[in-house]
Amino acid sequence: MESQSDSTSRVILVIVGILVLSALGYFATKYFSEKESSAEKGTTIEALNTEIKDLEAKILGFEMTIADQETSLIDKSNQLNKKVDELSQLILVIEAARKENKANLAKLREYEQRIADLKVILDSYRREINWLKDQNLVLSGKVDSLRISEARLRHDNQDLIRQNLTTTQTLSETRQIASVLKTKDFRYFNIKKGGKERQETEFRRGSLNELKICFTIIENLVAQPGQREVYLVYENPDGTVQANEPAGISGTFTFDHRERPYSVKTTVDYNRLAQEICVIYTPISSESYQKGPQYISVYCDGRLIGQSSFMIR
Repeated sequence: MESQSDSTSRVILVIVGILVLSALGYFATKYFSEKESSAEKGTTIEALNTEIKDLEAKILGFEMTIADQETSLIDKSNQLNKKVDELSQLILVIEAARKENKANLAKLREYEQRIADLKVILDSYRREINWLKDQNLVLSGKVDSLRISEARLRHDNQDLIRQNLTTTQTLSETRQIASVLKTKDFRYFNIKKGGKERQETEFRRGSLNELKICFTIIENLVAQPGQREVYLVYENPDGTVQANEPAGISGTFTFDHRERPYSVKTTVDYNRLAQEICVIYTPISSESYQKGPQYISVYCDGRLIGQSSFMIR
């Protein structure tokens, strides 16, 4: 029969064994639990690293230019605000990780520094956006000013075009007026039998034979040079046109949109210089002349270029 001492020793050994096994179970459970927690925290830290890298790529790839309009800048400003929110969330995650995992303090400090750097970049972007907005306002003002100037210039240009047309038309009309030939110094000669000439301003009807009429076309540097048809109209005191012997009235010419008869026609080779013209009027008989004032009119290029008169008694 076992002694009471042996029985007591056996009980003690059993209790000790149970305590040892309990301790081993506790440490084993703690070991695996800590191992699992460390793995989870490692996964969290790795995910945090990935998020920071993604955010860095987005922020560093953010671009703005002076070509961005106001709506584009507002959109990009909103994008920056979203990035700031993402940074704030990462900061919260880091603070939580700092409390839960002191073993990764160095890594967390690295992440905090990277986030701080990204915040500096975001602040610079904000300043750039504000500067671009100011520039847009300045440019917008300049564009408005240019539009007003353009409208004013268009208006002024239209005025200048109208003025130019008016000036051109006036110049053309002035040139046409200035280019009209003019006559002066009318002289009248009685050509007697034998060809002797006698200049008079008054003639006796019975002694007047052929009549030589001379005048000067004055110098005109504006008129076009070249041949001109000059028509002389000899009107009696009663307004009838004298016929020229032997063919009578040679024909008509256009003046003031109607046809008029002429007494004598001659061709002049005009060279812009003063030029004397003489024509011979031969009546059917001395009876063809009427007593009283005789009227001479000279026409060229459809215009009246000179008038004069003499007397027959």
